[in-house]
Amino acid sequence: MCGTQITGRTVGIVGLGRIGLAVAKRLRAFSIGRLLYSGRSQKDDDKEVNGEFAPLEALLRESDFVVVCSALTPETAGMFNKQAFAQMKKSAIFINSSRYLSKVTFPSLALPLPCLALLTDSIFSLSLSLSLPLEGVLSIRRTSLRP
Repeated sequence: MCGTQITGRTVGIVGLGRIGLAVAKRLRAFSIGRLLYSGRSQKDDDKEVNGEFAPLEALLRESDFVVVCSALTPETAGMFNKQAFAQMKKSAIFINSSRYLSKVTFPSLALPLPCLALLTDSIFSLSLSLSLPLEGVLSIRRTSLRP
């Protein structure tokens, strides 16, 4: 099969609220190795999905897949900055199910920061859910851009 296998891998979920927990429950069918999650506090529901509460830095460093399910709040705004992407594995796959992204300027182009992380070889792949400036879901892998 083509692509990256999730079986036996470490998945990190940022925000184990209602949506994050639903994602974690569905991941059980793929026999992932570990489920890490970060947020404001440890959740009682984590036992249901064999989740391990971890600081964001550890989650970023150890996860093969990073799934963002957190809401945009003053606390989470700017959470995924250049330093956050630098902590991720070069083989990491970043999945943002939230509808917010920090914008930065890169050679006179306004690109979402995760796109820059991909273009500068910080991460392997990403999937974004965008409301502006692009509509729909955009998946990017190193040298391809697919709407």
